Amino acid sequence: MIYKEILKLHRIASDITGVQEDIILKHSNIIKNFSLEIIKNKKIKDIDINLLIDGALLHDIGAYFCLNRDYSIKIPYIMHGILGEQFLIDNKIDLKIARFASHHTGVGISKEDIKRLKLPLPIKDFIPETIEEEIVCYADNFHSKRGIFSTFDDIKTELRPYGKDKLKRLNEFKKKYGIPKSQTQRI
Repeated sequence: MIYKEILKLHRIASDITGVQEDIILKHSNIIKNFSLEIIKNKKIKDIDINLLIDGALLHDIGAYFCLNRDYSIKIPYIMHGILGEQFLIDNKIDLKIARFASHHTGVGISKEDIKRLKLPLPIKDFIPETIEEEIVCYADNFHSKRGIFSTFDDIKTELRPYGKDKLKRLNEFKKKYGIPKSQTQRI
């Protein structure tokens, strides 16, 4: 996709919901930059860079549908992934890109998590499967739309209540992808 098409999708979501695109778009660009930094630092070769960039820039498109104009929560935020994926599908975006929206939360959400935590999601796995999905999912943990940059220890603390399997997966991601050095910089 070209950047102009991605911006158009953000504008459409913003127009539908009344939520301004600046915060979500800025966050998405930061995650894109973290993802590209991971690829560069780890010298990852077998990767579809364009897919990763598109996925990073559209991974949080569903957030528009969960927020009020003042960015307060309108509906359970955990639903932003599936709402984003559906929005992208409805707008004729390739499923390979749309999946980034539904498969980027935390380190992935399993159907067991959905049952155990009684999450308002379809009972199926939302775990990143491709290297591109994994990198964007992992990178997303280092920055929030509230403008806060997280350290690896911050992320561990946030994921700890969701189970040892989440911490194990987080550590696997760290081993594979390292930690973006720019994650403490204000971008």
